[in-house]
Amino acid sequence: MSLKQFQPREKKLLLAGAVILFVFLVFFYYRFAGSAGGEAEDFKKISRTRDTFMADMNQYQALAGTVAPVEQNLAKTPEAFDLYGAMSGIVDTLSLRDKVRNLSQRSGGGGNFYSESYVDMDLKQITLDDLVELLKKISEQPAFLRVSNLSVKRRFSDDRTLDVTLRVSIYSKKQPEAAAP
Repeated sequence: MSLKQFQPREKKLLLAGAVILFVFLVFFYYRFAGSAGGEAEDFKKISRTRDTFMADMNQYQALAGTVAPVEQNLAKTPEAFDLYGAMSGIVDTLSLRDKVRNLSQRSGGGGNFYSESYVDMDLKQITLDDLVELLKKISEQPAFLRVSNLSVKRRFSDDRTLDVTLRVSIYSKKQPEAAAP
């Protein structure tokens, strides 16, 4: 049977069938056999995801080295540590009670994972040796304390004494809030 023997209608039908077969073969080729390009895209996507993960991992490890000592310092603060009482005790131990003009405790709030409070102190006419001893006693406390503000002014009436204003901050782990009934 030759193509010349077909009627024009049969030739159109045969041509339409060939076009449909061609489209069908192209579709299946790209769907199954031609997925090498898709695999290359998948590989690129996986590679980008791995690179992002490795960058995040490196950043985490860098931060973990910073966070670990802070966590240890926060953990060393006793749960019921009284900063005001400790500062008052240090002042009494060093016999500086008559030099204290102000000793007040305030809450600093803190962050999501720690709480902060502080004590402001104003001391008038203390010697440099007294200031050094005061700072040593603060550093010896069994809590995570930091002198966050320190202002020292020399007195002109007696240049052997100083007027000192300081803020001692205490940091501790934030206690979980009790569940509401």
